This record gives sequence, structure tokens and C-alpha cells, in this order.
Amino acid sequence: MRYRSDVGIILKKNQLLGDNILVTIFSLSKGKIILKAYGVKKMNSKRMAHLETGNYISFSSYQKDSYSTLTETDLIYGYSKIRKSSEKLAYLFTYLFVLNRVLPEDQPEESLFMNAKAFLKELNNSSTFVTNDLMRHFDELLFAAGYLSDEKRSRVDYDTMLFVEEVIGRKVSVSF
Repeated sequence: MRYRSDVGIILKKNQLLGDNILVTIFSLSKGKIILKAYGVKKMNSKRMAHLETGNYISFSSYQKDSYSTLTETDLIYGYSKIRKSSEKLAYLFTYLFVLNRVLPEDQPEESLFMNAKAFLKELNNSSTFVTNDLMRHFDELLFAAGYLSDEKRSRVDYDTMLFVEEVIGRKVSVSF
């Protein structure tokens, strides 16, 4: 058994049977990881509020054999201004969907992590965040991940969203 503490951004959650969920976290030191969180849907669970999509948390987990379990969480930042705006929430979920698709599992990506934190901070604090801002963050993400070159980005026929969809192999529904 191996215990670990880290910080990370909640990318997504999947419901499991009972009071359990599967949570995907983009952690600073390990990259994208998937952890089982037992009992978090119980009424007295303090962790459920920490595990909202887009939250920046500190957490502890342990790994035994081929599975990992989330044990403790603390909220570092909840980006409450994003949650007050349906438009900002749409930007958040679109960005996190693409980020989740781009990231490999169990591979540290510190520069991508810093890009994701910068996105969350800008989205939270900006009163004028628009689709062009999201496309700029997608460009930065794909460039830092090695999918996008300066040459490709500077071409006249370059379209950020089409390129994102090509990279992730799926259409991205954008409804802002």
C-alpha cells in the first residue's frame, strides 16, 4: 500500500453504486488520476462539497494493487464567481472536458496544470470572459501539450475549435 498527498483540480465525477463516486483529478505531481471515493454521498460527508467539478483541492489517497482510493480532501479554492454564472459554468465544463480528453493518465504535466489554474483564475475573476478567451486558453493548452506548433497556429486557415475536436476525436458542443 502506498499513501500520497497532493493538490489537484476536479475534472469530473462518475456515480458508482451506493454512496460512492469515481473522481478524476488533475494533480500537480501525478497528472490525471482516477480515484474511488467511498461514502462521499452520505449526508454527513464533508468531502462531497470539496469534490465539485472545477474545485482546487488538497487531497490524500492510497494505492493498493491496481486501484487508488481517495481518503481525505480539503478545499483550497472553490471559484465561487464561476458558479454564479451559467455562461461561466458552460466555459468551465467545456474547458475541463477538453482538458480531460487531452491529458494522459499518471503522467505529470506541471505546465498544463499551471495553465489550467490560470484559466480557472481568469474565468473566476473576469467580468468580460468571452468565447475568444476560451479559444486562447485552448491554444495555450494544446501548445503546452505539444499538439500545436507556432507554424500551425499562425496559418490563415487555422480554427481553434476544429483543431481541438481533431485532437480529442470528438465534437465539442459549445452553448454559450
